[in-house]
Amino acid sequence: MFDDLFSSSPKSAEERASKLERLAELQDELQRLIDVRRRLMERLARMRSELEGHRRESLDIRMRTMDLVNRIRRRLQESPGSSITPEEERMLAELEAWQQRLERDITDLEHRVKVAAFEAESLEVTLNELREQADAIAAELEQEEGLSEKH
Repeated sequence: MFDDLFSSSPKSAEERASKLERLAELQDELQRLIDVRRRLMERLARMRSELEGHRRESLDIRMRTMDLVNRIRRRLQESPGSSITPEEERMLAELEAWQQRLERDITDLEHRVKVAAFEAESLEVTLNELREQADAIAAELEQEEGLSEKH
C-alpha cells in the first residue's frame, strides 16, 4: 500500500514526502510550544499568587500603620504636651519603607504578569495557527491517500 502511493508518480511521491516531513516538523513544533505554554502558565500562576500575597501583605501593613497612627493620636490627645517617641518614629519609618518596597514589588509583578499573559495569548494564537496548518496538511494527505486507493 505504502509503495503504491510512491510508485504512482515520482513528483507526487516527492510532494507527499515533503508534506509528511512538514507535518512532522509542525507536530514537533506544536509539542515544543505546548510545553512552553505549560511552563509559562505555571509561571503565570506563581506570579499571580505572589502578587496576591504582596497585595494582602500591603493591606496588612496599611492596617498596622493606621493602628499605630491611631494609638499615637490617642496618646497625644490624652497628653497634650507629649510628642512622638523615637521608637514610634522608627516604627512608622520602617512601616513606610516596607510599604514602599511592597508597592514597587507589586508594580513590577503586575507588569510581569501582564507581559506573561500577553505572551500566553500570543502563544495560543501561534499554536492555533500551527494546528490549522497541521490539520490542513493531514487533510491533504488523507485526501491523496483516498484518491490513490481508488486507483
